[in-house]
Amino acid sequence: MDRYLRQRERLLTSSRPLPNFEAVGSNGPGHCADGRRILDGSSGLLRVNVGQGSPAVLSRIGRQFSRSSFGRAAVVQPHIQMELMDRLCQAVDRPEDSVALITCGTLGVEVAVGLARNIVRARDG
Repeated sequence: MDRYLRQRERLLTSSRPLPNFEAVGSNGPGHCADGRRILDGSSGLLRVNVGQGSPAVLSRIGRQFSRSSFGRAAVVQPHIQMELMDRLCQAVDRPEDSVALITCGTLGVEVAVGLARNIVRARDG
């Protein structure tokens, strides 16, 4: 018998979606209206690195949102893109590298796979 069978209802997957809950706080682990605490790991590294409900992050988001609520590489002025590229390359100590500014993780993975395939093709002739 599967030793985890009795606990399987605790595992949330695409075939077993999240139950309904009302989040009422997000400083650290989330807090539900019914008193339960939840750990929201859905935002990946952002939550790990800056936490939830960070006043500094919320303030910066508010300032940026008041200027523009949507941005992608095509709407960011080229000189800002170039500055960002230079700063990223300097941060990883690779000042001559090229940079692809990507708007989301999915597209980032697709571009990375495409670049890797092109590099392999170019190297193999």
